[in-house]
Amino acid sequence: MRRSDLDTLLYNLREFTLTDAIAPSVQNDRQQLLGSTRKSLFGGLRGIENVFTQHRPILKDIVSSILRRKAHPGLNFADDFEFVDTVVVHVAGGVTYEEAKTVRDLNKEFAGANVVLGGDQIWRSEDFLGYLSKK
Repeated sequence: MRRSDLDTLLYNLREFTLTDAIAPSVQNDRQQLLGSTRKSLFGGLRGIENVFTQHRPILKDIVSSILRRKAHPGLNFADDFEFVDTVVVHVAGGVTYEEAKTVRDLNKEFAGANVVLGGDQIWRSEDFLGYLSKK
């Protein structure tokens, strides 16, 4: 990949993370999201055993908050909201294999909970990068 292609791809990724297409709960964490992305891209790999396992999808924080019955930025519960042990998550636009793994891990972590994940499609890395390069 040429340097100019990489620059364009990173610019499109930045623009993608700043669009209104992202859910409001994620929009609140934009700067944190961009900061952590920048840090992981440019921070080096010292002390990291496996670079592919260092990212934690925001889906984990949101669903964990629901299952722990705790507040999370962007989640507003009605006063009479009754917590349940079954959570259905549908991601408009698609899900990733990493998010599917996260849901599997949450189902193991919270015994008795049932988290179900769905979406319009399953995104692979190359599909997402191809989408960004066409923008």
